[in-house]
Amino acid sequence: MQYKTKIGDPLDPRTTLGPIAIKSNMETVKEKVRIAVERDGARIIYGSLDYKMEDEPFLDGNWMEPIITEGISTDSPSFQ
Repeated sequence: MQYKTKIGDPLDPRTTLGPIAIKSNMETVKEKVRIAVERDGARIIYGSLDYKMEDEPFLDGNWMEPIITEGISTDSPSFQ
């Protein structure tokens, strides 16, 4: 079974991932991923911290694509 993430309008039934409700939460998640990569040796194997929404009515939302990392211990301070 192939699954494809559809980032977009949370009211659209085809959407599987909507925006993050609070901008500061999105920035916190991005910072934790940056720290995990830069300091703790994690590698991003799927996704990007540079996601840009292309749908015109949603350009100013708090959009972030799913990110999968590997090579980091769950004891890392990045998980705190």
